[in-house]
Amino acid sequence: MNGQVKNFGCDAILCPSGTYHANGKQGDKSSPCKECPDSEFLGSTQCLVSSTIRDREILELFYKTCGGDNWWNRANWTDPNVHICNWHGISCKGGTHSVLLGSNNIVGTPPEDLFELSQLEKLWLYSNPIKFKFDGIEKATELTELLLDSTGLTTVKGIGKVPSLIDLDLRFNSIGGEFPYDEIKNLVHLKTLSISDNALTGHLSSSLIEDLASLTTLRLGANMLSGPLPDFTGFHNLHTLDLSDNQFSGEISTRLLFDVDDVSLRTEIDLSSNNLEGTVPWKAFRDFSNLELYLRDNNFVGIDEEMCRETDWNGGEVGKYSCDALLCPPGTYSNIGRQSDGSNCEECASAQYYGSVHCSGGKTTFSSAAYEGRGIIGLSFVGLITLLFSLCFS
Repeated sequence: MNGQVKNFGCDAILCPSGTYHANGKQGDKSSPCKECPDSEFLGSTQCLVSSTIRDREILELFYKTCGGDNWWNRANWTDPNVHICNWHGISCKGGTHSVLLGSNNIVGTPPEDLFELSQLEKLWLYSNPIKFKFDGIEKATELTELLLDSTGLTTVKGIGKVPSLIDLDLRFNSIGGEFPYDEIKNLVHLKTLSISDNALTGHLSSSLIEDLASLTTLRLGANMLSGPLPDFTGFHNLHTLDLSDNQFSGEISTRLLFDVDDVSLRTEIDLSSNNLEGTVPWKAFRDFSNLELYLRDNNFVGIDEEMCRETDWNGGEVGKYSCDALLCPPGTYSNIGRQSDGSNCEECASAQYYGSVHCSGGKTTFSSAAYEGRGIIGLSFVGLITLLFSLCFS
């Protein structure tokens, strides 16, 4: 080490606890390890005293701006004798690592300064009536989890400036218009994206978000998306796909999730409550050994017989009930569109398609993700007559 140990002793290897240096050690006479009471470990590269002071200022501003006196839980907040790491919902790992304040009656617009918290990785503000803005979010360079479900959010403009995100939850809001490709495509490290129960419209193109190579979970149920069902070609890790309760039409592509690598992992696909039609193709799902498949409340007229022999699907219920564990056949229905341990397919003359969830006419809408239907072989002649009869006399 060019004689540095001889000149500066152990400091030339690592600065001792209680001190710090930008390089973690002393390199020359003019740049010694500096005192820092908050530096607990050898080789500290920063002094957190100044960052802790700034973090306290930011959190106190947040408290004041967003109605802190009326929060459901505000234990220790703004107490000058309590370290910020012991305030309710705050945890530290070096700097302020997490702000976990979901369902806490937070109101107003959180200040932009919040994104300046040192080492912020998790920000949970879900189920609070706030007016959240993404201005300045690029300052949160280590942010990995952002949970803003049920906050009244109407836009995601600016979210694309924080590519470090891994988990993004925007469910149960009022985000409208087309899918925000220009913002979302920049979040290249995302593993979980949830925007279900919003007001998204238009067609969905999986090719426009193909840069999200790490995506394992995509939830877009309960929107107003329409057009052909994307096949998500190029997605190698996607094992949870919820597109239920939309307006997708046409047939299911036999290349749906074709490029998923590990088909032995539990996979959940929810396509229920759309306008899909034709025969449910076994080829689209055959590679998955541990599959939960929900297809109820569409316009399917058939189901490939091979699917009925996938005995491990739907938690083993296909092994018990064969095709009915996927979709109730025409002429029958159940409230979940299929037979399960808790629901049978019951006779219903007006049930025209596989996976009917009602017995009266009209269409029943379910909220996104969870149950589904399943089927048998093809719409029979009797089923066709039933369909014509109901159209003529409804």
